Amino acid sequence: MVAEATLLPSFRHRCVVVLSGLLLMFSLRVFAQLLQAWFPVEALPPFEAWASGALPYWVLVICQVLIIIACARVIWRLHVGLIVPSATTGKVLLILGSIY
Repeated sequence: MVAEATLLPSFRHRCVVVLSGLLLMFSLRVFAQLLQAWFPVEALPPFEAWASGALPYWVLVICQVLIIIACARVIWRLHVGLIVPSATTGKVLLILGSIY
């Protein structure tokens, strides 16, 4: 029991680091698309290459910002110990994400 308690903070820390990295990559992609929409940059693909047209762009941006906020909240709660990582939940979410 003691060994599990000492491993949990380390595992939780790794989860926070991995999730933060993924959120950073997603946030950079959202920012790059916004940049390309407002101030086109030659180093990035044209805006039309980013947008699928399934949603109006302003709706997409709002959804992406809400996703970033929700993810940041989960990461913070995990960091401070309000959420405990679960291998079972992780496997279920991985399967659902793979299907999606």
